Amino acid sequence: MPTDKVKAAVMTAPRTIEFREFNKPRILSEGALVRVEACGLCGTDAEQYTGAVKSLNIQYPIIPGHEVVGIIERIGKKSMERWGVQKGDRVVIDSIIPCRNCDNCMSGKFNLCIGWNKTMMGYSYISSEDIPHLWGGYATHMFVHPNSLVRKMDRSIPAEHAILFNALGGAVHWTYELPNLKYGDRVLVIAAGLRGLMCTLVAKAMGASQVILAGIESDKKKMNKGLEIGADHIINVSQEDMVARVKELTGGKGVNVIVDLSPHATKPISDALDLIAKDGAIVLVGLKNNASIENFVSDKMIMKGSRIIGAYGVSYTAFKRAISMIESGKLPLDKINTKVFPLEQCNLAMATLAKEIVDDEVNSIVIKPNLS
Repeated sequence: MPTDKVKAAVMTAPRTIEFREFNKPRILSEGALVRVEACGLCGTDAEQYTGAVKSLNIQYPIIPGHEVVGIIERIGKKSMERWGVQKGDRVVIDSIIPCRNCDNCMSGKFNLCIGWNKTMMGYSYISSEDIPHLWGGYATHMFVHPNSLVRKMDRSIPAEHAILFNALGGAVHWTYELPNLKYGDRVLVIAAGLRGLMCTLVAKAMGASQVILAGIESDKKKMNKGLEIGADHIINVSQEDMVARVKELTGGKGVNVIVDLSPHATKPISDALDLIAKDGAIVLVGLKNNASIENFVSDKMIMKGSRIIGAYGVSYTAFKRAISMIESGKLPLDKINTKVFPLEQCNLAMATLAKEIVDDEVNSIVIKPNLS
């Protein structure tokens, strides 16, 4: 392939991938072009692939992939100054592209940007028909918008660890920042995917006295992985009553923080009302496809003085903290089982993530577009 060309996987509709070539864009004073070293997958990739969550308002065609570690190949002078990086640096790029002008952006809440007047403005959500086309990480190269949040990443960190910056950043935001986790708190994490495991890890790293990880039967091996990285107890909700078991494990006290990452299932939210301790916080991360919550009794929250917090994206402070935590080398990231796919097998990567291909040993899925 000529060096001035980019190979990309373009999703034209759910479950439909076409491989296309694009020209490498010319970079003037702002923006950058990165050679994609690795692109991590999360639940959103599976939802884009299956078309399952209508609230995402996906505008096909798109180049999927929004968790990118890459090497700067071209960069404008103004962006060099803004980001403090230069050609040849290894960087990670936050998935959100903030406007940097709205009230939320001006107060540092880039993940809550309202300036674009869109449901989501970020990588893998912009149509590949929009110039310069390269708006996702399932490609040999990705364009980096001038407004992006970009940070250096130590080159000595294995790509399989570096790519966890997004999942770990989310865990820091959802488990530590939003609920104001305190040393000695009891924490319940619901769902044992990669982000559930990262929340488990963060809860223990930040001083939780008791960390409980709940998941379904098909995630049994992933829950066992949770025991290796910070969980004190696991609950198989396919076989056990979560409410009864958590009350048993906590001596009837309940937990101070609940992080619900389960997709689609609404019962965990009503269960959380019975398990949250007084002055506790329930953080909702998993999308429910606009479903109503049965048996939601708000009086339970009032009488406990507890909070429900919607978690959207990753804060910039959590983004920075995650990078520092990864670079410290003090987290047990080597225990995370990573499966790597070449770009040409991205459909298999997404199908594995969506559990259409069973591989219950895998915790993290990564595409390396320049693997060959």
